[in-house]
Amino acid sequence: MSRRSRRLLSSFLDLRRHPGSGVALVDPAHPVSRGGMTYSELSRRAGRIAAALAPNAADGANVALLCPNSALWACAAEGAWRAGACLTPLHAAHPEEALRYYVEDSGAKVILASESLREKVRTKTTCVSP
Repeated sequence: MSRRSRRLLSSFLDLRRHPGSGVALVDPAHPVSRGGMTYSELSRRAGRIAAALAPNAADGANVALLCPNSALWACAAEGAWRAGACLTPLHAAHPEEALRYYVEDSGAKVILASESLREKVRTKTTCVSP
């Protein structure tokens, strides 16, 4: 990743500029963010995901993401970016065969998949929950 890209990404991910108690996301379908997920909570969750991905996602390695469109997706995507990974977003509406192809073709080292969608992606790639 170029120096300019790293600087832009760092600026994008720097949540410290926002008030920690300010609402970052509201997702009525997700129990954690139903009342609004704060910037601090988003940052904490993304940091935990980044730490879990770090051994497999450094230096631009691909990480596939299969989560519902929710606060969880936002946390997982930011966590992958913080770990230095390139993100390959997957959509649950795609057939299992297509999802497997996307994972294999992207060279994803890890799949971040919500518990409810894990069964849709059965590959030899490591699958973890965000």
